[in-house]
Amino acid sequence: MSQKGLDVHIRPYSNYHLVELEVACNYTPTFITAAKSALSKIYKPYLSYKKAGVCLLELSDPESFQPSFFKASLPRQEQLMQTLDTLNKRYGKRTVSYGAIKQAAHTITQRQFLSPHYTTEWKDLPKVK
Repeated sequence: MSQKGLDVHIRPYSNYHLVELEVACNYTPTFITAAKSALSKIYKPYLSYKKAGVCLLELSDPESFQPSFFKASLPRQEQLMQTLDTLNKRYGKRTVSYGAIKQAAHTITQRQFLSPHYTTEWKDLPKVK
């Protein structure tokens, strides 16, 4: 880019914020709240973003972690997560999701720049006339 004849080099913005949960959980609203909290710390409103992500660290099976002695999981939370999983398995991925997730953006991100599968799909082979 040039501005008044001067070359202006814009360095990409890169940042992160780590949010550590008090206790291990598998409740999606807790993850969404943590992600929004981290985003509020690093978001710059004057920048145009191309990509953002959330990393979950130290994942484990629910059977293998020690639950908190002081904070028990709520049966309603477990029931909600099981219901969402059941509906999504029965009717397809992302049939039911949270309002904080923009599905259109997720779909575009994954499909927009997908290249043809020339070596694995007959329908993607170029046709010669």
